[in-house]
Amino acid sequence: MIARLGTTLIVVLGLLTLFLWLAGELQRGETQGLDDAVLAALHAHQSPLWDRVATGFSFLGSEAMWMVAVTIVALSVQRAKWLIPVQLLVVGLGAGVLNDLLKAFYHRARPSHVDAMLWAQSFSFPSGHAMASAAVYSYVAYLGWRRWKGWRGAAWIALMAFMIVAISWSRLYLGVHYLSDVVAGCLVGLLWSLSVALAFRGEQDTTPPAPPAAPPRSRP
Repeated sequence: MIARLGTTLIVVLGLLTLFLWLAGELQRGETQGLDDAVLAALHAHQSPLWDRVATGFSFLGSEAMWMVAVTIVALSVQRAKWLIPVQLLVVGLGAGVLNDLLKAFYHRARPSHVDAMLWAQSFSFPSGHAMASAAVYSYVAYLGWRRWKGWRGAAWIALMAFMIVAISWSRLYLGVHYLSDVVAGCLVGLLWSLSVALAFRGEQDTTPPAPPAAPPRSRP
């Protein structure tokens, strides 16, 4: 238990260090060359099919993601597992608030040298879709890992990781974010999800324990 918490704390600190380094590189203008090159490469291979694919994945990082969260909350409440909705609420809403604060602090404008396929408000760094999906889907991956062991748990985690990567890619393809935006969003989203898990590490579901089975009666 102690070793696991220590490992989680090290990962959290590592993610924070990477984000602060990336943000520093951004403020010094060191990321702009790579950011522009990635957007140019993606937009050089646009097609109607990929347009639809990217729009679909972007939807999975916004409205559809919250539909998944609401479904999990409803199932958890039905089974009297009250801790899951609380954690998911903290993870999802906290990621949104944190993203707004970071956008307001860094004030990075969205890409202007490519034609964005979607209208996007606010600033660009870090990506809200990447941050929210990294936070929520990583927590959903954690729920699956707790429920399923072996290959099913590994497959579930891989699926959630693919969702995070695909949603981040879609924001690049659609021209509303730079590479550094989505990388920063993933870093902070994972950092926030792990921080919430650390904060709730000692809590247990409030499901009442099942009464002990009555001992069998001995025959006279």
